[in-house]
Amino acid sequence: MADWRYRLKCGARLRRAIESGDHEAVIEGIKAAYKELLDNGLIDDYDYEDYTEDLDMYGDTDDYDDLDEALDYELNDLYDLCDNIRVWISL
Repeated sequence: MADWRYRLKCGARLRRAIESGDHEAVIEGIKAAYKELLDNGLIDDYDYEDYTEDLDMYGDTDDYDDLDEALDYELNDLYDLCDNIRVWISL
């Protein structure tokens, strides 16, 4: 069994946003997750900016097919990062 360093508090909210299909809520949920990681010293300012800069751009698009694919990519990055730094994302 994996030894988790931290449990992401906003994980359940992010899961609800994903299930609702609300793109804006998913974007805000991903940003909140990165902010929580930053606030707890699990990533630094540079990583935070790097991970969130594209998320701000997605809110301005109406092309939801491409947005779904982009958000899947962003969620993949978040999940991979959390796995690598041993952060549990609750469902």
